[in-house]
Amino acid sequence: MSKKRSSRNLLLEQGWKALPDVALVEIYSLLKDQDRARMARVCQNWFRMFSYPSLWRYRRVKFGGFCADDTGKNAWKFAKLFAKHVRSLTLGFGMPSFRTVKIMSKSAETFLRKLGALNNLKIQCISIEYLNMEYYWHFIISRNRIVTALSRFFKRQRCLLSINLIAARLTLIDGCRILESLGRGASGRTLESIYMEDMFQANVLPFRHRRYINAMRKFTGLRFVHTNYSYLSNELLEIFSDKLGMNLQRMTIMIDSDVSTHSITTAEWNNFVAACPSLRIGLFVCSFAPRSNISSVLVRGIPIDAVHISIWKTLTDENPNLISNMLDHVGNTYYRTLESLELSLDRNPSIDEPLLNALNKCRQIRCLAISGQISVQTIQDICRLQEEGRVDLHRLNLSLHGMASPEYPYLMSICERLKSSIDGNAVVIETNLTPPPSLDLRRSPSTDSDNSSGSGSEADIETSSDSEEYRDIEL
Repeated sequence: MSKKRSSRNLLLEQGWKALPDVALVEIYSLLKDQDRARMARVCQNWFRMFSYPSLWRYRRVKFGGFCADDTGKNAWKFAKLFAKHVRSLTLGFGMPSFRTVKIMSKSAETFLRKLGALNNLKIQCISIEYLNMEYYWHFIISRNRIVTALSRFFKRQRCLLSINLIAARLTLIDGCRILESLGRGASGRTLESIYMEDMFQANVLPFRHRRYINAMRKFTGLRFVHTNYSYLSNELLEIFSDKLGMNLQRMTIMIDSDVSTHSITTAEWNNFVAACPSLRIGLFVCSFAPRSNISSVLVRGIPIDAVHISIWKTLTDENPNLISNMLDHVGNTYYRTLESLELSLDRNPSIDEPLLNALNKCRQIRCLAISGQISVQTIQDICRLQEEGRVDLHRLNLSLHGMASPEYPYLMSICERLKSSIDGNAVVIETNLTPPPSLDLRRSPSTDSDNSSGSGSEADIETSSDSEEYRDIEL
């Protein structure tokens, strides 16, 4: 009996040690760094797979608080071992105070200087996370130290494909220094994607300055440009036409401030699109931008295929017809090209009629996402348009607010009809309501005579909650 038990234990022990490499890599990928180190000490085979390149493709380093110095030292220890495998690097910066700003800036400077000196570095994607110089970095010496370190590090990169500078909020001079360091190095040729929607501080109009224009002239391989309308001009579009041409495939333009000070004419857009025939543009209108007359900048000739509108309640209180007018303008201007419409609204007034008018005009819409208040009758009309073939939605996402409990069974029946006309997995309807206790979810609720029968389930309508899980990879 003891011989059988010992042989079985030996077999199990040898089996764990002889796990195939694919299984070991999968197990390693699910663990944090500390657990990976413990696992590597089990046996020589597991230690061998500890250095497998695909396990160390992504690295996030966050400098924050008094522990920023330790963060920099630990990050350098990691870099000496695995930096050659890293392809995506995220640099995060916490909110500095007058006590921690010097520690954070010096630690980041030392780490970037050492990392940039490595010859085997092949980073392809860099993301600067919430730098926000405008609000947090009020100390000139430390701020200059960070910008200088980033500029030198970017200039040394040879394989960079994507740079993310969202929420950097740099001054005009600092932002131009960053762009110049990218353009003067090899990244000017290799860079394919740049995210710079709010790279500069608010109310900065960089297109008026020659240094910014000359810095953007250095990029010759861009395919995806995510920028702000305040950063564009007629001259910059001409540069993109000349330098990028057929290469440029996608632009996303954010409007988050007053744009009445300048506008690009229809003729300029037509020339730009003629030079970049593959170009498609997505538009994001958010914050207090609607205070200005954005219809003057949303002219014909822009190949807009996606529109995202996010408006706060304070704006709709000032102008109740604001959203309706914007929907009418978008529907009348871009009905030939619009494929995606997303609305994120906060206690909005009624938009039922302008929404249906926009859907009737824009027959190319494939994706519709709305977070706000719309009536059940409007959802019924959308369902009818889909069933009649007047629209061809491939994805529908509705997050409804302010509904009454008696409307829940009717909403479920409409959801079933939508799922029969659209791919069921592509229909998501969330509401603040919960099913009435007396409602039998296993049967289709009674509806009007024109509603199709179908089985309903509790999963048809998801109750909105804060159930999303966020996975953050820490050093």
